[in-house]
Amino acid sequence: ARRRVLASAAKWPWDKRVPYAFFAGDTRHPVRKEMLQVAKDHEADRMFAIRTVWIHRAEKTCAEAPELDDGGPGIREPGCRYAPEDYCRFKYLLNLGSGGNYANKFKYLLLCGSLVIHVNRGNSNLEFWQHALVPGVHYLSVQSA
Repeated sequence: ARRRVLASAAKWPWDKRVPYAFFAGDTRHPVRKEMLQVAKDHEADRMFAIRTVWIHRAEKTCAEAPELDDGGPGIREPGCRYAPEDYCRFKYLLNLGSGGNYANKFKYLLLCGSLVIHVNRGNSNLEFWQHALVPGVHYLSVQSA
């Protein structure tokens, strides 16, 4: 997955990336519900592209089936899944914990070269390498959605 993400990052220069804050995943956990509400409250501003999808539920990735999701703004359940390399087409990526579990997408989000917005609340379990990251250098750190 690492090589695919790096190749995708190279394919999407900053000026060609979609200008939305992007998240795809399960939105049932408290921190993710907060983020979903913020996105709903600002839907008219066209700032968020939120995909409420379970990663393993859909057979095809959204890159394989672009007719199922164009990557536009709003909150959708697209019927396709986003592979780690698909995230790289967005300028802003949201890293949200899921209530005590670590966000396993974080490493792939960082490889994209997008601005990663890391929500601290709900991300209490860290991988061994995360202690070496510096907020404000490697990612933007916020306390809650």
